Amino acid sequence: MIKQLLFLVLFMFHGAVYAQVEYGHKNYTEYQPGSLNVILVSPHGSYEVPGDIPDRVNGCWNQTTQVCLWRHNCTDQNATLSALMCSSWIGIDDFTQNLTRLIADELEKKTGKRPYVIINRLHRSKLDANRDVEQAAQGIYDAIQAWNDFSGFILEAKNEIEMKMGRGIFFDIHGQSHPQMWLELGYVISPE
Repeated sequence: MIKQLLFLVLFMFHGAVYAQVEYGHKNYTEYQPGSLNVILVSPHGSYEVPGDIPDRVNGCWNQTTQVCLWRHNCTDQNATLSALMCSSWIGIDDFTQNLTRLIADELEKKTGKRPYVIINRLHRSKLDANRDVEQAAQGIYDAIQAWNDFSGFILEAKNEIEMKMGRGIFFDIHGQSHPQMWLELGYVISPE
């Protein structure tokens, strides 16, 4: 009788059994482990704007090294060139977090298994998780911690999929704010 009751409870809440949510530093990142060999990532599209994390700014172009310096306190000899070469986009990708959650729910409905989901819960003005840590967090401790958690959760999901299922597929979900209303797919295929 106890086994049957346990089975019934597990069957009714099968999504919750393997989708225990984990959070990173200050709940700025969210990780939903899955059972399907699919990883869904939402790097921006969130609305949290903690006051103790300053907004990201354009970097400073170093003419000598030909690289951008990503920090809040750099002095800039040529602001126009820096804005051109070291721009920090801080606009939101519309509905990205919601879209990622909806895709995960639909995949679970269709397959009976849940994809792995990683969400950056900080607004893009605070952290752009798709950039290297210097540009993404600009030296701010809490933003660096969130970037490390976000990247670590992706690696954890990847490693678990490889160990349990062999192979998987990764989707980096983005929304659009431009008026063209395009649907864009990125393949990372070079022209060569």
